[in-house]
Amino acid sequence: MKNKVYSVSVNFSGTSWAEACQKTSNLDADIQRLAKAGGDDVHMHQYREPMLGAPVVLIECPEAFLEKVKKLPLFDAVRPVDATTPTIRRTDAPQIEPPEAMMPKRKGPKL
Repeated sequence: MKNKVYSVSVNFSGTSWAEACQKTSNLDADIQRLAKAGGDDVHMHQYREPMLGAPVVLIECPEAFLEKVKKLPLFDAVRPVDATTPTIRRTDAPQIEPPEAMMPKRKGPKL
């Protein structure tokens, strides 16, 4: 049976945008450590196109792993990602160049 993709989020109430993003990043790292420690069949996803809204962690996993995620301190809510919402495994996504790689090297004295 194919695993589903889930959207996992932290509690955003009373937090700034920066705090919500940091909490989400920390939850993402916690989920990755949990998957690595347990050897579970887990794949991190991202949206194919930029999406607006609250930051979330997208994971493809079995329901048994999802139960472990629900016990993490930063976990607040989970919902299945609608099959019509296009996501891609992060490992399959094109790599984004860092901003400095996209800027041409400037020759001459600094201004």
